[in-house]
Amino acid sequence: MTPCALLVVALAAQVQPSEPANRAERGTNFHLPPGPASEAWAAGAEREIKAIPTAPWREQLASARWDEPQNWTAWAAAVRRARGDAAAHFELAAAALGQGRDEDAWEHFALAPSGAEQRSERLALLTAFLPGVPDAQLGASWRDGELQLPDGVTLAPRLPPLDRSVRERLLGMGRLERREMRVDGLRLGAARFDMRVAIEQDGVQIDIENLSGGPAKLRLALPRALDFELRGVYVDWEKLEAPVLPLELELAADGPPLSVYARFAPLMVSWPSTWPAELEPRVRQHGFVLVGAPADPLLPRLRGFAVALEPLVGVRGQWEALALGAPSAHPLATRLDFSRGADRESKWRALVGAAEAWALRRGP
Repeated sequence: MTPCALLVVALAAQVQPSEPANRAERGTNFHLPPGPASEAWAAGAEREIKAIPTAPWREQLASARWDEPQNWTAWAAAVRRARGDAAAHFELAAAALGQGRDEDAWEHFALAPSGAEQRSERLALLTAFLPGVPDAQLGASWRDGELQLPDGVTLAPRLPPLDRSVRERLLGMGRLERREMRVDGLRLGAARFDMRVAIEQDGVQIDIENLSGGPAKLRLALPRALDFELRGVYVDWEKLEAPVLPLELELAADGPPLSVYARFAPLMVSWPSTWPAELEPRVRQHGFVLVGAPADPLLPRLRGFAVALEPLVGVRGQWEALALGAPSAHPLATRLDFSRGADRESKWRALVGAAEAWALRRGP
């Protein structure tokens, strides 16, 4: 076990949370850290929810959807619609999750309507964040006041929300901001369990406690921060030498809590994290060209984002697959280079979020 892991264990041992004696008997409950997302969730917390709908935006949670260029055109239309219709933020939150932009997704969660008629839709969206319910099971998993999932399900919990707008956060600072969220009283096959997701000093810890019932299995996908890379995975504080993701986990009946720790290292951010108030004349005249390496798996998403740029920000978007040193067919366009570097996917996600924020800020 690393010295850092030992420190985390020691700190965790000092925390004695106060929980009611009947933890294993209540319905499913969510606990978010203070901030805009928590306030939005609490705004309708007193309203009873008997079922959640098959949300019309649930297909956008699938990451493979964003390899299809036509879906980017629909995304750009939703961004424009959100300028005057707050309900479009449900769709934009789901899209951001599918694109791997967790913090942007929480921003849309906070901006979506919280009236009585949207309470169940907001709950459906929240379960996509925590515990990370797959899109195919989003509408059928809430029964009798609790979230009920099949044994062996794949869960993809996301990073907890910030305590402020994501636009007030700067990438590349080299440190993680501590925060945590929790969902209590989940049903997984014959088991009933709690899940906690916490950002710690140098990684993300996910704790799963089997409260009652029999054993259960699940597959767990790990969340990622935009400006950090994964450097190690620990299960019950034992490092996995060659982790296969998603992780396959087993919850023992009446066993101790299961802990998964993903250790991160900061990335050197080499791209702008915000867009200017006005685009430069060169950009307005010649647009952008997104450049990727030949056969890179990121290419379909670059193409889709390029398609979306014109309806989104009003300038032409183009894309190219270029070998190292090859000349561009668009030499006057402003070049966004994704052709190399381990951080190219993080760079792409960050620029998608920056373009979206720029378009929303511009108004109708």
